Amino acid sequence: MVQDVNALDLVEPMVGKKSFEEGRALDQALIAFWHSGYEGTSYSDLESATGLNKSSLYNAFGDKAALYQKCIERFDQSYQSALRDGLSGPNLRQVLVAYFDELFAHFADTTIPCGSLATMESLEDGKADSENGAFIKGQLDKLMTLLDKRFERAVHDKELPENTDTAALAALFFVISRGLGNLHKSDEDISVMRNALKSAMTILDNPPLKSKHIPTRNHVSFSDDGSA
Repeated sequence: MVQDVNALDLVEPMVGKKSFEEGRALDQALIAFWHSGYEGTSYSDLESATGLNKSSLYNAFGDKAALYQKCIERFDQSYQSALRDGLSGPNLRQVLVAYFDELFAHFADTTIPCGSLATMESLEDGKADSENGAFIKGQLDKLMTLLDKRFERAVHDKELPENTDTAALAALFFVISRGLGNLHKSDEDISVMRNALKSAMTILDNPPLKSKHIPTRNHVSFSDDGSA
């Protein structure tokens, strides 16, 4: 059973208007799903979290799957989009430090559950081909692409060597960002995660480089007289 979230502040009913704030109800349902995942959250949990009965929830948001989809989108808008937007800053190291500082700030916020709802969704069995799974995969792919482009920009701005393997750097910091969420879910000390990130940041001093292609005999072209 998830922890109860404060009941909704009801507003005065109006003709044709719902007597509760949908946005707040969605935020409270989001917290419930974030605590226990889709499968682990019952309608009873959602009723307790939002202060609404099953009928009101259905009328406002549709069935449980539809409500969860809305919560996944709300999570992305509330917690993920700002992180992605922060990658557009001018200085690579400052951008990465700010990105992970914001992530650690989320971890330190006791008003929200541990870990990441996006990571939880992507790890739940049988979700890879679902609408929610596809949405999460799209957002994770977006983050990977943004990281790669940010490292490419750093190469262009001469913050990194010209032949830096930006895809390898993007993969590294992507995996770190997702892994930190899992560690936080398991109550790992934030100081341990900060130390790990500090070590990872040193790779920018000696980044991975793209392999030079050395042609083999099969790739050598010859002229008609047999010369290379």
